[in-house]
Amino acid sequence: MVSSQEHFDKYEALAQRIGIDRLIDVMPVTAERVRRALDQGDEHLNSIPLRLWDQAVGYWEPSYIKPKMQTCPTCGHKHAVGFSQREFLRLEPFQDGPHSAAERVCLLKHVATHHYAGGDE
Repeated sequence: MVSSQEHFDKYEALAQRIGIDRLIDVMPVTAERVRRALDQGDEHLNSIPLRLWDQAVGYWEPSYIKPKMQTCPTCGHKHAVGFSQREFLRLEPFQDGPHSAAERVCLLKHVATHHYAGGDE
C-alpha cells in the first residue's frame, strides 16, 4: 500500500513538471467549491462528482455535447466518432503523461487540494 507521503510526493512531482498554473487552467470546479468540500471534511474531494473530474482529464464527454462527426472517405456518410485514445493522450496539459484517467484525476485533485484551494491560484 502506498503511504500518503508517497502519494503526495508522486503527484507533487508530476504537478511541478507539468506546471501548477497549467493544471489550474483545466480545473473543473471553482476554488471555493474545493474549499467548501475540504472544510466539510472531504479530504479526497469525493463530494464533487467524478464525471466532472473525468471530463476535465478528457475521459468523459457530457451527454449534452453533440458527438464529433467524421465523414467516411469511402461512402461520404457522416458518423459519430467515439472516444479517441489518440486525442486522450494528446490532451493539454497531459500530453506528456500521466496517460491514465485515474492518475490524471488524482493529479487534479492533488493540485486542487494543495495549491488551488489553498490560495496559490
